[in-house]
Amino acid sequence: MLHYANMITSFSQLPLKIASFLGLLTMIFGLGLFLFVLVVYLIHGIPVPGFTFVAASVTLFSGIQLLILGIMGEYLARMHQSLIGMPAFVVREKVQAIIFKK
Repeated sequence: MLHYANMITSFSQLPLKIASFLGLLTMIFGLGLFLFVLVVYLIHGIPVPGFTFVAASVTLFSGIQLLILGIMGEYLARMHQSLIGMPAFVVREKVQAIIFKK
């Protein structure tokens, strides 16, 4: 099971895109639920029970957090992809040549 999870997450940005998409869907659902609570209160004057308001708030902010986390993960994955071919070290002579303009 661990090898399977490692294979999915190591070679693909798909889990990050799924997290971003789920975050967007959750945020939209939370915003819709929050607007429903607000409309019911303003139009009918009926206060919606506290659980509905809390659920709407938690869903909205959870969606926002997951969306932002997915965006940050995709950003880091793109940085990682651009740095894959570069060497992990720089030769000292090259650096000195650049710094001292030899």
